[in-house]
Amino acid sequence: MGVGRQLLLGGAEIAAMSLLLGGLGKLRHPDAAARSMAVLWPRPGVPPARADGAGGATARRLVRAGSVVEIALAAVSFTGWWRAATVGVGLAFTVFALVVEVERRRGVLDCGCFGAVSARPTGAHVALNVGLAAVSGTAAVAGDRHRMTDGPRWVRSLRSRR
Repeated sequence: MGVGRQLLLGGAEIAAMSLLLGGLGKLRHPDAAARSMAVLWPRPGVPPARADGAGGATARRLVRAGSVVEIALAAVSFTGWWRAATVGVGLAFTVFALVVEVERRRGVLDCGCFGAVSARPTGAHVALNVGLAAVSGTAAVAGDRHRMTDGPRWVRSLRSRR
């Protein structure tokens, strides 16, 4: 496998790990992402500045449900179903890029991407999401069969240590 392909697949692993960390962060601390939802999908009579602006418990449940999907996609991408999951990771980052761009344009102060550890949505944030989406999508198409069935290199190294 050439260096370019290794870098591409390594980038897809980084994207999956980012998705896993973001999902875990939002699962534990969903409030920032729930506040972001209030700005993205405002409800009449509910000020977006309120911590429970998108419906409080409902918004947090939605964020946690999305987090479970993120964690599942990331986990599956480290298994033999790598190609299908990597397409899912790419689609997730495409959605994140669109959401962060809307947040950026609406002046959201905290994206909620990693739960309690988040940042202000910026153009660089959008570009990073687009880049991770592109790397994941390209890796899913260009990855070799051996790599797809055996999982990422670091998972294979754990298996070989037994």
